[in-house]
Amino acid sequence: MSDREMSAEYRDQRVMFDIFSGIPPNEITGVRAAYLQTKGNDFMRRMQNDEFTWDSSYATDRINPATWPYTFDYLDTTGCAVRPCVTEPVPGMWEIPLVDWIDTNDTLCENVDSCYFPNDKAEALELLRTNFARHYETNRAPFTLNLRARWFLNDGYYNMEALQQFLDEIQQNPDVYLVTYSQAIAWVRNPVRLADIARSRVFACDYADRRPLCEAPNLCGYANITYAPNSEEHPGDRYFQTCGRCPPVYPWVNNPDGSA
Repeated sequence: MSDREMSAEYRDQRVMFDIFSGIPPNEITGVRAAYLQTKGNDFMRRMQNDEFTWDSSYATDRINPATWPYTFDYLDTTGCAVRPCVTEPVPGMWEIPLVDWIDTNDTLCENVDSCYFPNDKAEALELLRTNFARHYETNRAPFTLNLRARWFLNDGYYNMEALQQFLDEIQQNPDVYLVTYSQAIAWVRNPVRLADIARSRVFACDYADRRPLCEAPNLCGYANITYAPNSEEHPGDRYFQTCGRCPPVYPWVNNPDGSA
């Protein structure tokens, strides 16, 4: 993939979020490479040129203690599981590392859904609690929940129940906050004492400027989509909901508004 193609892929996603989700482009400040596959130095420089301020594509094998977010001003020493890696300075570009989890089968995993799949709610809770404790009881590095939909596809929905119970539990701690990646970076750059956090806008929840949700979103469907990774022999149907209109064709790179 050329630098131009790479830039278009991420830049056009901003356009799609704006048109179909009502999220202003300037609110999308970070990226994660598909399949965690970046182009190393070229990727980080290009993302920075496109006004992204952080990335979260690099898994780290340094698990004790967990790794805090850092910048690429200096050479990273936390490990690089998926090459190519960043080997030259990219000043000011932040990385929120995918700190490896330890699953209930004693193996490492970057995403919760790539860990050993829990057999029941008790195992799911053990997975969540033990990995949170490894952060909370040591250096308090931000604890990230990287989840894809497949983790919730189980009989009885016990993973969903476990996650909901886990989130309720950790919020009983007076020094635990559920925040976005961008909010976490804002706090790391300008830390605020717990006693002063209520007066800070770092973790503020003022969403008055958000576009309201619509009561009856449009369901947009498109048959036989053959964009990569689907081949012409294996086309796939695509659906999404939006408060706006359904575009004539499926939105994609170089056609983010789905114009005919």
